[in-house]
Amino acid sequence: MRVLGIDAAWTVTQPSGVCLINSEDGYKCNLERIASSIYGFINKQEGLFSKPTGQKISLKKILEACKETNVHCIAVDMPLSEKLITGRRSCERSVSKVYGSKGAATHSPNINCPGEVSVHLVNEADELGYKLSLLGKVERGNCIIEVYPHTSIIEYLELDYRYEYKVSKKNKYMSLRTLKPKDRNEKLVNNINNLVLHLGQRVSNISEHLPELDPQIVYKGWQLKAYEDMIDSLVSALTGLDYL
Repeated sequence: MRVLGIDAAWTVTQPSGVCLINSEDGYKCNLERIASSIYGFINKQEGLFSKPTGQKISLKKILEACKETNVHCIAVDMPLSEKLITGRRSCERSVSKVYGSKGAATHSPNINCPGEVSVHLVNEADELGYKLSLLGKVERGNCIIEVYPHTSIIEYLELDYRYEYKVSKKNKYMSLRTLKPKDRNEKLVNNINNLVLHLGQRVSNISEHLPELDPQIVYKGWQLKAYEDMIDSLVSALTGLDYL
């Protein structure tokens, strides 16, 4: 089975992390390719050496880059619908009811965000033979599904509260905000490394694509965000594998 994971930006101005995994047993897998942007994925540019840029999601180009064999599931971290989403849906309310106390309530989509980005993605997927799987309309063939990495990580790591690895939140996390800036940076990087280490229990070659970060280095914000986006695309793909 091959699964494509996309940490989709809700706007075309921000980059979208993309990864491709394959598995024979439905649990252990290999990471074929991962990048912090669509451009990087298509052109096989991995790592934290160039700042990723945003662009319109083109599933056709992404799938062409995966052309060796068929992709069975596309797992996307973004609200998905065949029609324009105008407000909070029942799924956001349900997820927030279960995971809100664990710090993982969902954002509320609206007509502008993700807006047409979502509709375009679902329609393009349909044209390429990937049907949107929904409650009451479950697809078991080639499919596209909506996922939420925060809740997946909570389940994978058996946590009582959302995992603290987002660079944009480092000044707000309870365990980080009282630390000195240098210590806060070191703690955040260690959290990221620990998450990758845990995911490595399922992804045999993870270190080849997501090498361990050095806690003593003060990485640029965009570098950590790029690494974070790649992790989210991988968690999305693992969720898709579990769905299959």
